[in-house]
Amino acid sequence: MSKKKLKGKIERHHKGYGFLIPDKQGIDDIFIPPGRLAGALTGDRVVVSCKHSRRGKNPVGQVLSILERKIKRLVGTLRIGTDSSIVIPDTVRLGVPVRVPDQRKNSRVQDGDLVEVEIENYQPLEGVIVDVLGRRGDPQAEELLLLKKYQLSPEFPEEVEQAAEQLPDTVDAAAHDDRLDLTDLSVLTIDPADAKDLDDAVSLEITNSGNYKVGVHITDVAHYIRAGSTLDQEARNRATSTYLAEQVIPMFPATFSNGIGSLGKGGERLAVTVFLIVDPSGRVVEHEFHQTLIDITATLSYEEVDRYLDSGSPEAAVAPVAADLDRMVDLSQKMRARRMERGSLNFDLPEVRLECHEGEITEIIPVEHTRSHQLIEEFMIAANEAVASYLTARKLPLLYRVHEPPLEDDLDEFARFIQGLGYNLDSTGDIKPADFQRIIEQAQGKPAEKVISWKMLRALTKARYSPENLGHFGLASSCYCHFTSPIRRYPDLVVHRVLKRLLKQGKVTQKVRKILEKDFPELAEHCSAAEQQATRAERESVDVKLLQYMEDKVGETAEVYITSILEFGCFAQLENTLEGLIHVSTLDDYYVYNEADFSLIGERTGNRLQIGDRLLVRIARVDIPSRELDFELVEQLSDEPGESDG
Repeated sequence: MSKKKLKGKIERHHKGYGFLIPDKQGIDDIFIPPGRLAGALTGDRVVVSCKHSRRGKNPVGQVLSILERKIKRLVGTLRIGTDSSIVIPDTVRLGVPVRVPDQRKNSRVQDGDLVEVEIENYQPLEGVIVDVLGRRGDPQAEELLLLKKYQLSPEFPEEVEQAAEQLPDTVDAAAHDDRLDLTDLSVLTIDPADAKDLDDAVSLEITNSGNYKVGVHITDVAHYIRAGSTLDQEARNRATSTYLAEQVIPMFPATFSNGIGSLGKGGERLAVTVFLIVDPSGRVVEHEFHQTLIDITATLSYEEVDRYLDSGSPEAAVAPVAADLDRMVDLSQKMRARRMERGSLNFDLPEVRLECHEGEITEIIPVEHTRSHQLIEEFMIAANEAVASYLTARKLPLLYRVHEPPLEDDLDEFARFIQGLGYNLDSTGDIKPADFQRIIEQAQGKPAEKVISWKMLRALTKARYSPENLGHFGLASSCYCHFTSPIRRYPDLVVHRVLKRLLKQGKVTQKVRKILEKDFPELAEHCSAAEQQATRAERESVDVKLLQYMEDKVGETAEVYITSILEFGCFAQLENTLEGLIHVSTLDDYYVYNEADFSLIGERTGNRLQIGDRLLVRIARVDIPSRELDFELVEQLSDEPGESDG
């Protein structure tokens, strides 16, 4: 059997095996058995010799050489033994402990401390402790661990801060007479109440033909941040802002992102504007693009807009734009209906926002996807599609936002899963987004609705950035990019530069095309990886805070619903979105796993636990270091939800 060599990145499992994620698209992951990793760790770029295995299995490979080490430092828990000390990395994907010098005589550390280690040798894995973060479970130490673990820095290098401080803090309108002056236009922003980095604003006019002229005005970051500059290099490295439970790790220093780069009220701002001509049915019939000068009429929060929409009585901040809001909401709902008709997916998954004070949660607020959110979402999606189609039609290099159709194995697994719950999805043909949306609609209001949405989301591929236009499955869009958030997403800034060059010069030279075409594949991979890293950090940040919140609730009862069932028990989710395990050993009967419908059935009682079931549980154990929460079943509940203590 012939062998071939492939390059890629390693994903290592804590049980000793791993997978090569090939650099080339369209190639299956390569399984690396235990003993054949040659010391490679998660994230390392390697060369692998591989051969195909039997049908239905991943190809099998062996690491031949390591091209680049990803992990230079790591964080974990110190364990001081009788004759040696090790650090157990905080991520199980690393798979191996790190040996450190004997710490028995070091008064600065104790067994169980969180520490940061710098790797000095990879085979065997050895390092030195460079920082002591504190005790496991301590809120401040856990926050530091997250920052170190995900390589997030709230602080910027001094030269980056200085570069941001040198930017102007006001707009000299006279110096921008080449821009389309929209300062007389009623323009408003709608954002979370605590947001300061406001990068998008909207407007609405009615044309003589009876159509609507929707203005999507995006802060002109590219005007201030020159490609290759100190600020640009730092933003490119970060690639995205990260929103943790208690703090934001921004892509740009706050002096810029909360200052002249933000579309706040009180003075002119530079923008790149997409005008969408939308007919009364909600169909975009035309679009145009301009570099503009705007002046924000109102800066509103989602809550303020929703209160007005619910009551009909505008507060002082809303009153000047109330009529605009009425028309915007009506039009955005029509645009949303058209998007749903074409098959775009609409997940309504539980989400919470945490209010914290001095490290403690003071309030857990469910995030609702209200009409104010939908208004902004529809206008932004339409603007992103307009920019992508405009630049694609001119065959310009572009960083697309792509979402490929689900893989065959994942699709089959999801189809089997929902079949056990009484739903059918034909996974043998050419699957369409509308096929998934039909399942979502059928499950709406049913006990398993949220679980089906979660499972569907996991069955889909991850959206990513790509220099190739592969379409966006989830949005049922043939051409899509990110354009509307250049303060907090680097790909948006890159797209702005391409569009602005075209608007200003009327063309993009062959020299610039070649530079972009060479740069975009690596940039797309970097931005995709940074986004996934930020998502993991944000999720873990919320989970840690919720676990800390649950610590003093051990022994109390709460309502949950079952999200998944395995042979050893079932996972269930609290109203606050935190998941916990009900182990079969804690149940009052011997439960057998029924693979046909993903249920647990009591041998003696015949009682059945199924996905979507609502339960009353007792909080049994909270373990912050392992990120684990255990429940004990008190009783099964009816389908009608009640009050929850979680």
